[in-house]
Amino acid sequence: EVASADALIDVLREHNVVPTEAEREASIREQVAAIEEKTGLVAELPAKTMAEVVNLAEFPTVMVGEFDELFLAVPKEITVDAMLVHQRYFPLFNADGTLANKFLITSNGDPKFEANIVDGNQRVVAARLYDAKFFYDEDLKRPLEDYVERLDTVVFQEKLGTTRAKTDRIVALAKAIAADAGVTGQEAADAERAAYLAKADLVTGAVVEFTSVQGIMGSYYAKAAGETDAVARAIADHYRPRFSGDDVPAERVGCIVAIADKLDTICGLFAIGQGPTGSSDPFALRRSALGIVTMLLSDKGLDISLGAAIDVALASYAAQGIEFDAAAVRADVVDFFITRTKVMAKDEGAAPDAIDAVLAVSVEEPVVFIQRVRALVAAREQQAETFDDLATAYARANNLRDEKLGTNVDESLLGDEERALLDAVAAAEGKVAEHLAGNEYAAALAELANLRAPIDAFFDGVMVMDENEAIRENRLRLLNRFVAVFKDVADFGKMAKK
Repeated sequence: EVASADALIDVLREHNVVPTEAEREASIREQVAAIEEKTGLVAELPAKTMAEVVNLAEFPTVMVGEFDELFLAVPKEITVDAMLVHQRYFPLFNADGTLANKFLITSNGDPKFEANIVDGNQRVVAARLYDAKFFYDEDLKRPLEDYVERLDTVVFQEKLGTTRAKTDRIVALAKAIAADAGVTGQEAADAERAAYLAKADLVTGAVVEFTSVQGIMGSYYAKAAGETDAVARAIADHYRPRFSGDDVPAERVGCIVAIADKLDTICGLFAIGQGPTGSSDPFALRRSALGIVTMLLSDKGLDISLGAAIDVALASYAAQGIEFDAAAVRADVVDFFITRTKVMAKDEGAAPDAIDAVLAVSVEEPVVFIQRVRALVAAREQQAETFDDLATAYARANNLRDEKLGTNVDESLLGDEERALLDAVAAAEGKVAEHLAGNEYAAALAELANLRAPIDAFFDGVMVMDENEAIRENRLRLLNRFVAVFKDVADFGKMAKK
């Protein structure tokens, strides 16, 4: 009985209830630390499992359990999964990172009966680990390749066919990506092989029973079947990055397969009208798109055209007999990627006007988009006055120009300021194009900055809207040509906005 509301907390404490989450978590961590110090082992305490355990125990007592060493022959990931996900036990590791045959139980029972509690939990975990070992041993009785055809029994998506069909598409897309990236020889062969085997473990007994180890088990089975280390690692890594901040695959082979897998899913779902909406993204396509862009921006050396890869992915669906408007779907997918990349640029701290300036020139490649935004932000920070003035001059020229007049300037009508501007523009055109072709955006921006002085001199010394029609139109053509130098870099008029 509780006499009053004010007495509730004290009554709970008297009856072995720790009333707050924070206190329960602090108690668990303190007990775990004491066990680590005593045993020399290190506990893994994932936040998700900790949150569950904290709310499963009113008076948590941490105890040490043990399992048979024979289970250490099973891949540690499946053993850890059995303990963390299925039983909410915390695994213990040796100092060298290897899994120990001990684990931590967070009990809500009376500590006086620790022996009985530990024995009961050990029996439970032993049953789970026997299952894991059985499935693992059974799976190893055939090579990983044998499981690929069984993917015909797994539906990827109702309208998009089976996972076996997805495998064929991933292989085709991985080959195209590798070729575009200049990957050849053994590395290209490994990418194709890994793409073929990437989903095979989905029908193995271990993954059916312990779903969170998909990919990981495939890598073990690939290695056991004699596949190369690169193929095995790519199979394990191809689901990466799984969330924001997660590592990208360790090697190019893994990145190629991961991009192919994610892009196939994105293009397929857009083709059947199942792209994400403002409030719903059940297939986590936004996360997949950010993952692809992150991989392309990484140091793995995958300098590819995402637009070309999208074309290959959509062509595979068309060849499969799925009907859709290829041009419209392609435009939607490209816009989807640019929108996600815009979010990435904002998260990096890029100014909205810099993002808008690059968006205005209709860049389709996410890597090109974000590299131009970064270069524009850096250039403005390093030469703030020059770029602000250049943005103002660009906006002034852009407002006055008459696009229908073209860019053919009659040099016989030019004065000194006009000729100086034409010479500067002519020099900048070639250099800017060369820098853009080499993805040297900072250098391209530096060339544009060199136009500040001649355009300022032009406006200071020339009345653009001259009464003489021929002179007036010639000056407008010169402004048209000036503005055209910027068209493939950024809309500097957007940068003039404060």
